[in-house]
Amino acid sequence: MSPERPSMASGNTRSSRKSASSTSASVKSFSPERPDLSTRKDSLIGGKGASPSLSSMSPERPSMASGNTRHPRSDRRSASTTSPSLQSFSPERPDLSTQKHRNVLEPFSCGKHATEDEDLALPQLMEEWTREHVRDWLITHLRISQKVAESLYDQETSGACLMSFEKQDLLELGVPPAPALQILRQVEKFHRRSEPSARHQDQDLERITEDREETQTVTTDSGFHSESASVEQEVRDVVEEPIIENSREHLQVKSLSPVKRPVCALRPFDKSNAPVFYTHHHFLPAVTGPSNLLEPVHEYLLLPDPEEMSQKEVLFEFTNEMFCFAASCMNSRTNGTIHFGVTDEPGEEHGQIRGHKISSERLYSEVFESHVSKYFDQLHINTARSCIRPPVFVQVQCEDGTASDKWVIEVDVVPHYSLTQENVFYTILKIPSSQKHLQKSKIECLFVREGSRKVNILADPNPRVFQDKIKEIQEKVKCWASARRAAEEKPEPAVSSEHQGHRLKQLITRGQDSLTNSIQVVVVTDKCHKSQLEFMDFLKELNLFSVLDFDPESDMNGTCHLYRSDRAANLHFPHMYTSQDRTSVIAKLNLFKQTSWVFCNGQAGEESDSERPLTPSEWLKKRSGDINSMVSFLCSPDLLPKHRLLILIFIHSPVYDISSPVLETFCALYRSLEGMDNMLCICKDSEVFREWKKLVEIRCKEDISNKCIYTLSLHEISSTIKKLKEPQTRASRRFLPSTGSSSVLLEKKEEEMMTDLEILCENECDKTEMETNTFFEEFKKNIEEEFYRGGQVSWWNFNLAEQRGSLPFIKRDKYDELHQLICPVQSYTSPCVVVSLFHHPGCGGTTLAKHILWSLKSKFRCAVVKNQMATTKEIALQVRTLLTYGKQDQPGYTPVLLLVDNWYDIGDLKQCIISGATDRNQPNMVVILNCERTQFPDEASRHSDHPNVFISAKLSSKEKDLFSEKYQELKDNHDKPDTFYAFMIMKNDFSKDYISDLVNNILKDLDVGSQQGRLLSFLALLNTYVNGSYMSLSLCEELMGIRNPLWRQETLEDKMNPYSTLLITFTVEEHGTYQAREGTRSNLPELYYLCMLLMWPSRDQTLKHFTEYNNISTYIRSAKRSFHKRFSFIFPSRSAIAHFFLGKSNGLGRIVSKAKLDQILQESKSTDQLKTLWHTGLVWGDPAIQEKLLRVKGRSENGDIYVTYGTNIKIMIRPAYLGDIRSGYSREDVSFYIGFTLEGPVAYGVKYEN
Repeated sequence: MSPERPSMASGNTRSSRKSASSTSASVKSFSPERPDLSTRKDSLIGGKGASPSLSSMSPERPSMASGNTRHPRSDRRSASTTSPSLQSFSPERPDLSTQKHRNVLEPFSCGKHATEDEDLALPQLMEEWTREHVRDWLITHLRISQKVAESLYDQETSGACLMSFEKQDLLELGVPPAPALQILRQVEKFHRRSEPSARHQDQDLERITEDREETQTVTTDSGFHSESASVEQEVRDVVEEPIIENSREHLQVKSLSPVKRPVCALRPFDKSNAPVFYTHHHFLPAVTGPSNLLEPVHEYLLLPDPEEMSQKEVLFEFTNEMFCFAASCMNSRTNGTIHFGVTDEPGEEHGQIRGHKISSERLYSEVFESHVSKYFDQLHINTARSCIRPPVFVQVQCEDGTASDKWVIEVDVVPHYSLTQENVFYTILKIPSSQKHLQKSKIECLFVREGSRKVNILADPNPRVFQDKIKEIQEKVKCWASARRAAEEKPEPAVSSEHQGHRLKQLITRGQDSLTNSIQVVVVTDKCHKSQLEFMDFLKELNLFSVLDFDPESDMNGTCHLYRSDRAANLHFPHMYTSQDRTSVIAKLNLFKQTSWVFCNGQAGEESDSERPLTPSEWLKKRSGDINSMVSFLCSPDLLPKHRLLILIFIHSPVYDISSPVLETFCALYRSLEGMDNMLCICKDSEVFREWKKLVEIRCKEDISNKCIYTLSLHEISSTIKKLKEPQTRASRRFLPSTGSSSVLLEKKEEEMMTDLEILCENECDKTEMETNTFFEEFKKNIEEEFYRGGQVSWWNFNLAEQRGSLPFIKRDKYDELHQLICPVQSYTSPCVVVSLFHHPGCGGTTLAKHILWSLKSKFRCAVVKNQMATTKEIALQVRTLLTYGKQDQPGYTPVLLLVDNWYDIGDLKQCIISGATDRNQPNMVVILNCERTQFPDEASRHSDHPNVFISAKLSSKEKDLFSEKYQELKDNHDKPDTFYAFMIMKNDFSKDYISDLVNNILKDLDVGSQQGRLLSFLALLNTYVNGSYMSLSLCEELMGIRNPLWRQETLEDKMNPYSTLLITFTVEEHGTYQAREGTRSNLPELYYLCMLLMWPSRDQTLKHFTEYNNISTYIRSAKRSFHKRFSFIFPSRSAIAHFFLGKSNGLGRIVSKAKLDQILQESKSTDQLKTLWHTGLVWGDPAIQEKLLRVKGRSENGDIYVTYGTNIKIMIRPAYLGDIRSGYSREDVSFYIGFTLEGPVAYGVKYEN
């Protein structure tokens, strides 16, 4: 006790403390506001051990003893002359010590047995005990009746026998149930204490105990026992106190290790629905005394094993411990929580989460409700019901993150002053006798909190002390009640939200007005509690690229399950991202088309090492490498440019482990993105944030406070993000036309499954969020401007042209003819027909085709193939899905109108669709509108086997009038319609003179060598060979020196002024590779030749990434295929000639033309000599040529030649002369010159190095 607060018990008495819930051995003093309950300064009160045996006190419970040193009352006898009746006391009650008839507990003899107990020396191992040791231990330590002990003695019960007994064995030997259970539990406890760590502690106890000479009577679990037990407990208090007192510091130091004492956060007090999980074998903080009356005290307890006790006995243990704990909190006026399923033993296992299997939560709730009246006076039953909260069940999960079948049961006690006032709350207990002929004894206990333990202050057998306590208790309760009222009335400090709502808006929108759909979101999350799942629904509204989920059960009952109820997501694992071929990963995982849901700690139910859930230590060894590779893949600027990437990290539970899988993933992201610019951490609360911030500072040396949200609830965060989403430009409920003029609702999830189709619904652009938004007028102007400047037409262009006050969308002359070819479908007999539209590049062919779809969207199920890389089989399957969607057994289908733009093999697509038809005799089901670009549309039309129309770069008089009329409207609604170059070129009938003058005027001051000039030159060169080709915005920004476009402080448009009007920025469906690859199915080998030249590394460059190698290899394969397809029938036995060679310079200077080499040679050689040099290969020995060209190192393998870059990357090159390769397939180091042909790279002048 603290010096200013004398002990609660009178006399030099000290109660033993052997409760399961005890964790602190030294007794903490009461709060300064509380008065002392005793008149003696030198005594200490025992904790829970000061109470009567809680497990044996019950109105109807069979005789039994609970474990953890709770003792039966079999040896008690009447003591009416020395002890007052315990059940008759209350602060207002008169002294009943002189009454004649009392039903009380008999004190144990303080004579012989006390001395024996003090002097009893037992072997440290119970297996070595003789039957005499067993008998003495039962009588002296366990207070078992001498009759029972002698009976076991007579039956030759040694220590080894005792350790092998089970409950039934003892019952058969004649031991009553209660002593039998007590014996079994004490045997188990002794066995645990005999371990080396405990044995060392016991040696210290024995040494200190020898110095004690006093023998006094003190309180204990059974009411009274000899001083030797008290002395032992006091010494144990001294030994154990440093362990418990330093427990919090101990946890803080060791929490960084995944092996030692991993910690779980306590459930927030008096929050029954708090989103909390506990983890099996992790630890709760060590219990201590309360810092104030509002800070809850905690008590841990393990209930008996259901296999050892009946359910009724387990429930009785639960109610006894719960109500006695509650009474101690109510009397001391302190908040408190008792936890069932947590180890209470002192030492290393203290606070360890074990959990209990629970057959029914309802049973615990019912026994709680029904037994309140059996433990409290009638006057205080309602108060007890109000102060004691119903049981809360916290699920215990396994260390690998999967759910277990165990729970921790917690009961909160909140003794509000308005409820408790100045009342004293007695607990009424009944003690069954171990002897059947004796009646149960009723006692009344008064429990209070003493530090981290509860104390029955009425357990002292000394009548004078007993009287003093009764006199003092009322004043003490008044002081505690006053302190409680003051604590409740003290205003709580205002919690500053630090304007985190504003911070959330700024971080998630990058300072813009809204979160745009162009932002690709990657989410990292741990397990979300079921009570919070509904607030994760905002994920459904994001452009969610991937989710890195650490909940192995997410697809069964977690965030993944919630998301997939309405949205499409593919289930993946980290190892699926480890391939070096980025293109194949994108294609196989359907990235950019459907969300990739990655189970970063495996998936429940899987058994393979690469896919099963792992413990944190296993994860670090077996899976962290895959995570690092996956993160590097996701954070590559070639895949997701920084200005379009947002990473949201959700921390639902505290992270204490510095090697936590979630933290390891964060660090991998931090490294790959070179900081926090693209990341936002969302923590459940401030406690979770503090731990997370601390660990991140240790690992990354950065304060992440400004990148974290932790004072907002998940509900607030979810609602804010939904509000920040830019207004939707599509209807929330989309419909497809169906048979009989009906409609069917197109579910978003089903639409996402058709990854290669852009579906045009019959209510497209109707009743959207954008139409009611204040920015709608600006939106309309932007839509028109983008299209008329040369961008792709959108469905909104047709919609806006239909609105009141607007001119109709310009209808081309061939519109009606094309419309009549498609309708009516009854004229066709095949399940699939093709209608072709041939057109000059840039003359509006695709726009005309989409105009047809728009007008037929209520008669056909219209769709556009948006993925030019998809296979015909994939397209056919999705078309079949669209055709049959919403139909069951009803006859008839609504036909599909499918637009394909410049498809490479329209015949194969038609055949795949026909092959998938279930009934080929049905009327027409699919019409393919084939929009094909060609330089000779009229010839293509004449030679086509399909019904077709064509348009060219020439306007009719009617069309010219429509364009002039539209130009006047644009002048009225836009500031600079003359910069809408695509429209103006068409308006001027594609005049070459107009185009030439336009370009000369715009580019007259352009410096071709500047950044602006180089970018425009490259784009012009690319479009020369592939009409409609483009470059990714991130690559353009890199070429222009825009290094950090994240917050858009400097844009490409700004950097390209005044030439930005020549550029068009738009969103494409295919991402993740160099965008020029959209031409890889072209029949123009010139394109691949150009790309190969531009991408080939120079002398001082290396291929840093496998992606670069893959890009070059792709162009080489495409060039070879395209060349043979185009020229093989003309020159079947010829090879292409190299027109360029790889030189020693850098940049474009590394490309040396053959003409330049001829010029060098002509200075000393005649024309005939020159031809001979090239034909014989002697040219490669000429010093002038050797000085100009770069000799590259490579290898000869299996008759082929490879150029090598680094240690792992090599590209096969065809030798110009087969004689340059030795026979025998010897693997040798070689060197050579590289020439570039339309067929691919060629090796010249091969020389073997060895």
